[in-house]
Amino acid sequence: MPPGFFSIFDKIQYCYTSECIEKVVNEYLYSLIKERENSTEMRLFDDEDSITEKEFFNYYKFSETLVEKAIENDIDLSVVINDLEGKLGKTHPIVVLLKQFLIEE
Repeated sequence: MPPGFFSIFDKIQYCYTSECIEKVVNEYLYSLIKERENSTEMRLFDDEDSITEKEFFNYYKFSETLVEKAIENDIDLSVVINDLEGKLGKTHPIVVLLKQFLIEE
């Protein structure tokens, strides 16, 4: 798992296994719950214009794992998507992938 001082989505860039991605998903879901309780701003992502193939793959794995965890834990995926849209923007790859997964269900 990447160092704790990275933002949640910066950590995705340093993951090389599915287990690492799953830990990042768990950290995000935990932060989502805590954020709702504490109602504080959380910085998740540093904007960059281009992403590498590895980053896109990790975003895909993150999105896929997030959908699985949301289904397992009966979390409304639209709540997660709305939260991420606010934090990352509507065109971030994770948001786009989650919307695509939602359409396919």
